[in-house]
Amino acid sequence: MAFYLFLFFLIFLFSYLYSNTKNRTAAVFPLMVTFLLFVIPSSFRAEGLGTDYLPYKKQFYEVVNDMDISNQHWEAGFYYLCVFIDKIGLDYHWLFAIMSFFTILFLFLSVSKRTFAIIVPVYAFINYLTTYNAVRQGLTFTMGYYAYTLYQKKKYVPAFIIIGIGCLFHKSILFLVPILLIMNFFKIDRKWSFVCFFAILVVLKLFAMDMVEFGLSTVVTIFGYGDRITVENMLYLMANESTSGGMIVFRIGILFAILFLINDVKNRNGLSENFLYKVRFLLLLYFFMEIFHAWTFQEFVRIRIVYDFALFIPLAVIYNYSKYRKLFFTGYFLWLVRNLYVASTLNINEVFPYKSLLF
Repeated sequence: MAFYLFLFFLIFLFSYLYSNTKNRTAAVFPLMVTFLLFVIPSSFRAEGLGTDYLPYKKQFYEVVNDMDISNQHWEAGFYYLCVFIDKIGLDYHWLFAIMSFFTILFLFLSVSKRTFAIIVPVYAFINYLTTYNAVRQGLTFTMGYYAYTLYQKKKYVPAFIIIGIGCLFHKSILFLVPILLIMNFFKIDRKWSFVCFFAILVVLKLFAMDMVEFGLSTVVTIFGYGDRITVENMLYLMANESTSGGMIVFRIGILFAILFLINDVKNRNGLSENFLYKVRFLLLLYFFMEIFHAWTFQEFVRIRIVYDFALFIPLAVIYNYSKYRKLFFTGYFLWLVRNLYVASTLNINEVFPYKSLLF
């Protein structure tokens, strides 16, 4: 726990220095330090640190030894990455290093210099440790975030090329496509955003289990993930392993606060209402996936993580334009630290305590 707190403190410090250093040449140093603070601990962590570490190692050697992997749900890009690493004489440690490098690279490409100091530390607390386990999906998450930024700049072809490449590593990135295509059609103003917020709660409370069964069946049928365990068994596990009610209430509260602050921003500083429509839509999308996930089974992290970037856009708007941003982020970071403490207590993703190959 102490290692991660110190690591995240340094990430926050150098992220802040990068965002607030006006000289572009001088800003390169804190930027590179922040990058290395993410990549080095992930790349050179001790063997077995992360739930899927040893399965990745095992499957790497199955690939390089030409064993039958027909029963594995490995996309082509990841398979040929393993082959490439072996052909140039490197071992499985470099598999994690390369994946970590590109995961953080796409994150940094997605974040503006102005919002770097808030988005990157939030990523550290929310998503970073998940990538110690969900290695492929961690990469496709940041690729999806980058594809979104390209799409919003009307660079449609590069955006869908990035999604196509990401699909070669984890097909869950395809869930981003319909969101990119339909988000421009939702005109959610301030009043309707609150109506939608509470409507989501009602819908999930009434129909969550039916939606889960349909969703799991769809994922298994189309993508193949999860077919090693039946939908019926998953539903049984969900009934016994869902997130506690207290945690759900806290999540609802913090997301409601974010929605309130987004609506308080209004049209200050030249923000168009069309832009705020998209921001509200993304936050409601994140709210749906986050609370849906909280009431269901861990398997839905395969879908939900694709949309995690939808939280970063509203946070960036609050950071840039809200008059309450300092007060909000003080409370929000305390909330993130509290979540990290809970994660360490439960040893989420089996990454506590941190151990390295280097020391």
